[in-house]
This record gives sequence, C-alpha cells and structure tokens, in this order.
Amino acid sequence: MRQVMRTAVRFVVVWIVEALALMLATWIVPSMAFEGDGGSQFLTALGVSFILALLNAVVRPVLVVLLWPINAATVGLSTLVINALVLAFTGWLVPGFTVGGLLSTIFATLILAAVNTVLMSLVRIEDEGSYYSGVTRWILSHTKTDPEEWPGRGIVMLEIDGLSHTVLRQALGAGRLPHIGALLESGTHALSPYDCGLPSQTSACQAGIMFGENWDIPAFRWYEKENGKIVSSSDLDDAAAMNARLSNGTGLLRGGTGVDNHMMGDADTAVAVMSGIRGRTPEVKERSAKLLNLFFINPYMFERTLTAALSDLFVELWQGLRQRVRDVQPRVNRLHKGYPVARIGTNVVLRNVSTFTVLAEMLRGSPAIYTTYVGYDEVAHHAGPLTKDALDTLDALDDHFGRIIRIGTAKAPRRYDVFILSDHGQSWGATFRQRYGITVDELLESLLSEQTRVAAVDATEHAGGQTSALLTEVQQMSGDEEKTGLRTRITRGLGKPIRRLLRKQEPETAEPARVVACSSGNLANVYFTHQDGKLGLAEIEAAHPGLLDGLVQHEGIGLVIGYGDDGSAVVVGRGGRRDLVTGGIEGEDPLLRYGDPELRARQIRRVAEFPHAGDLILVSTLYEDGTVAAFEELVGNHGGLGGLQTEPFIIHPADMTVPPIEDSRGIFPLLNARRGLPDAEVAAST
Repeated sequence: MRQVMRTAVRFVVVWIVEALALMLATWIVPSMAFEGDGGSQFLTALGVSFILALLNAVVRPVLVVLLWPINAATVGLSTLVINALVLAFTGWLVPGFTVGGLLSTIFATLILAAVNTVLMSLVRIEDEGSYYSGVTRWILSHTKTDPEEWPGRGIVMLEIDGLSHTVLRQALGAGRLPHIGALLESGTHALSPYDCGLPSQTSACQAGIMFGENWDIPAFRWYEKENGKIVSSSDLDDAAAMNARLSNGTGLLRGGTGVDNHMMGDADTAVAVMSGIRGRTPEVKERSAKLLNLFFINPYMFERTLTAALSDLFVELWQGLRQRVRDVQPRVNRLHKGYPVARIGTNVVLRNVSTFTVLAEMLRGSPAIYTTYVGYDEVAHHAGPLTKDALDTLDALDDHFGRIIRIGTAKAPRRYDVFILSDHGQSWGATFRQRYGITVDELLESLLSEQTRVAAVDATEHAGGQTSALLTEVQQMSGDEEKTGLRTRITRGLGKPIRRLLRKQEPETAEPARVVACSSGNLANVYFTHQDGKLGLAEIEAAHPGLLDGLVQHEGIGLVIGYGDDGSAVVVGRGGRRDLVTGGIEGEDPLLRYGDPELRARQIRRVAEFPHAGDLILVSTLYEDGTVAAFEELVGNHGGLGGLQTEPFIIHPADMTVPPIEDSRGIFPLLNARRGLPDAEVAAST
C-alpha cells in the first residue's frame, strides 16, 4: 500500500512539474503558446502534460523496437525528432496549445527538456522511477547474472580520476560533496589515503588496481628502442596490447563490468574502455551495444545531454575568459587542442554514460563494476586542481554518486559494497616553459653535443582519448569500419569533426632523432636512440660532456635518475647522490624533499628497472610552495613525484582495514577480497 501511495504521489508531482515546464518553455520559445489567462493556461498545460504522458506510454514501447538498430548510431538524434513529432501531434490534438513548425518544435523540445531537468532536480524527482527505467529493468531482467556462477556480495567502484586525498578533505570541509559526506558521517564508510607510486598516471595506476601488476608501464607514453616506436596509453591498439600483457583471467573485474576505464581488468562487459575497443569477442561487443542502445533510447537523453553540453561549453568559455581578465597565474590557453570539446565529452557525456551503465549493471547483478569519472581531472589539468573551476565539477559527480547509492543499492538483486576512490592525485604550478622560457627538450638540445636533435613527445594524459574511445564504440555498433551502410555513414559524419579536434592531442610517432624525450607531467623519460639497451651515466657523459651536470644544476630539474656502471639505478640532485640499490648516499639525499626518502627510493628503483624506462628519467624541482614544473603546458599535472599527485584515496566500508599502501598494486588484494563475500541480506529482486 505504501508503494502504491508513493507511486501516486510521484505521478502527481511529475504531472505538475511537466505542466510548469511547458508554461516556462512558452516564455522562451516564441512559437509555443497557451491561450487564455494564467489559470486557464495552467489547466491546458496539465491537459497537454497528461496527453504527452499517454502518447509516450504508447509510443515508447514501439520506439524501443524500431529505434534499437539506429538510435545509438545517431547518438540519440532520432529520439529528438520523435519527441518533436509527439509534441507537434499534441499541439494538433489540444485546443488552446500552439507549437509551431517542425524546426521550432525541435527547438521547443530542447528547451522543454532543459526546463524539465532543472525543475525535476529542484523537487528531487529522478528518471529512475519513470517508465523508461521500467523498460530498462525489464530488458536487463532477461540477462541477469547467474548467482551460482558469481555468488555473494558484489562490488561497485566509482573512481574520480585525479582527485587527491588532500583536495577531497578540503572539499568536504567546505561543505561540498554532501552525499559523500553523509556516507562518511553515517559510519558505514571510512576514508583512507594511500600512495599510488610511480608513474602517477592512469594506465599504470589502473593496471595496479585491476590486475595487481603494472610492470613496464614507465609513463603514459614511452619509446621502444627495439622498433623505434612511441607506445601510447591513449592509442587503442597500444592500450589493448598493454592490457593483454597483464591479463591472466584473475583480474578484479572478471565476470563483471568496466565503463570509461583504461584497463579491462578481465571484464566480460565493457563500455568505452580504452584497452577493450580492439580485439573484443563478439559477446563482449554485443553486451556493450545493448547498454549503449539502452542509454540512447532514453526519450530525454539527447535533449538533456545536448543542453548540458551547451551549458558546460558556456561555463568553460566563461571560466577561461574570467581567468584572462583577472590575469590568474599560472594559467594556460583553455582553447588549445580542442579542450572545450574534450571537456564536454568527459564532464557531460561520459559522466552520464558511466552512471547509467553502473545502475543498469547493478540491476543486472554484475559481480564487479568499475567506472572512471574523468571530468575533474580534465578540468583540473587546465584550471588547477584546487580552483573553483575544478571543484565545481565534483558537485555534479556527487549527485551521480547519490543516485547510484540510493537507487542502485535499493533495486539491485544482490547486495553491493560501494567504493569511491581515485587512482592518483594532481600537483600544480607554473609549467617549466613558463618559469624558464624553454621546454625540457630545448634544454636538452642546448646541453647536448652540436647538431644532436631531440624529438619531444608531449605525453600528457588527456581525457580526449576516452571521448574518442566512446566514438569508436558507437561506430563499431553500426558495423565494421570498412562498411558503408547508412548507420555507419551517420556515425562517421557525427564523429568526424570531434575526432579531428581530438586527434590534435595525439603526438605523431617521433621522427628519427638521436634523442627522444617523453614528458608526462613533471617526469620525462629520455632515450638515446643510437644504441640498444640502456646507456649508463658514464656512457652518456662520454658522448655528451657536460650534459648531466647541466641538468643537475638547472634550477627546474630536481632529480636525474640514471644507471651506474653495473646497471644499478642511481638518483642525482644538486646537493648529492643516492644509490637506489645499496642505499648509499653521497652529500645530501636528493629524495628528502619528495617525501619519505626510503619509500621514494623503492618506487623510483622499480620504475628505473622497467625494460622501457628511459636512459635518463628527469623529475622537476619541488618548490618551497609545494608546486612542481610540468614539462608540458598544463597547470595541473601528474605522472611524476612532488606535491599531491601521488596521494589518492579510497572510501571503503568501515569494517575494512586499509594498511599503508605504497603503490596502486596494493589496492587490488583489498578490493578482490571483498568480491563474493557471503551475506544473508539480499536486496529484493527487480
């Protein structure tokens, strides 16, 4: 009885809100109008709202069938047209309600969706109780996970890419993130920091979290001497090869689901996972297509995504202009390399895809679900991790987390442990070029022997690659790349301008050069390409006298890591030298400024031992104010050492103990141990 009353109250509230949204939309759309005075207009609006609901109840089941093959290929555009036609038909049916022509009706549909979204959020009514959600649950009920194959408790992992423990604590202290704050205050969950180790970037950190291993991932991009190739974590083929090298069938997501991640983690279902786009089995591709179709068949998804994207674009342009007017320092060009487009993709589209897919897979009973929300990291790169611009993105994320915790855990057929975590943090500061007027590759060229050319590879971890992965995912739904059918042409046409912008972020394979420098945050791997294997410091000095001393003495270079005559790793700073194998120190320990020197020594030694680590590894200075100097043009950065970039966090069930962790691999056994825990309290089946 209580459920019936709750449903009835919700129906009345939604009915009234829809009527108010219609009236507000008439103030914005000139061709859309109600006749009569205020009272009669509201009554007419109630009638229109009711008829729209009836038409949707009749039309939506047909749409699910008819639009299923093409809706994702048009990124929901066909649903927008159908919604406009339904609205126009309603205007024809109801006296006293005028809509206008088709184009104005489409515009009215967009405005109505935007107003409706705002009003629904104000009264805290969510789409998950709607008819559409019922259709979704009905479809998913036919593909539930077999409880005998994957028994016990499931785990849901929500990653906020790039958010450090320190910034999270500051945001909570300032009253932000109310849902996360309530989760911690309830006593069911606790917050623990950990150290992600080196390199402090997503491909390495997620490999550690999902596989318990991230061997030979020395940076987001690196150089392979044996074949003269740049390996990029954002290249779909390279990412797939990286994942395949680590996968052994026991990954954290075995039998489960990955969304918008870098690593697959042996997931059976994967949506927009960088390393899972190439070489997927037909079964995995089919499950991904089904989830994306469910996402795009949502009657309001296109309108709401488009209006939210336009709003986010306006916010970004305003924030960038405000920085320039106020002469905020440090800052970078926030229009460079199509960043506003990447921001829309990550902060709006991928965020919505993540939340929808997590909820859908919880309804299906997936044993393990992991998704990455990359919006904060993307904005923090360009604005700074502690700025209001970046922190504002967390407020929207918190609402999504609240929906997942409230709705997913209530309606899922199994109990879930929910984890909120980050893979690394972000440090900040003026870039190396901004401080010293040259880039790190230009510094190298100035110190090398005459006519020795340095090929620079900006190895920035950029979320544009994730947006590109989603576009590729949608295109694969419309057929093989060599096909030229209507759906394929539509998908390519819609994605081409976006890909053109995002492609500018990707570096070209290094041209033939004696030296290749791959920069990632405030860390750079430097390779001398004329000789296979790693060159020792003595060999480098013999070939390029004065290079090492010039690097060590430069104010912006804090650490130079290289190899002794016996191949053992050493780290050199302006005031001293440390042998990373024996622990012997000459002069001042160069690691003192970067935290626990023993921990940093272990972390650096491990990376230096990677087969594809550079002949030299450079780390920028950690300045007195806690900032670092990124070797690429981003004020928020990560990938190396210094500042908050190695300080992620995990929010976990309070009955779980998190010991000291010194690299991301330590997270894997903790999360893996929570999978399948027996629990007598099982949520009611949907």
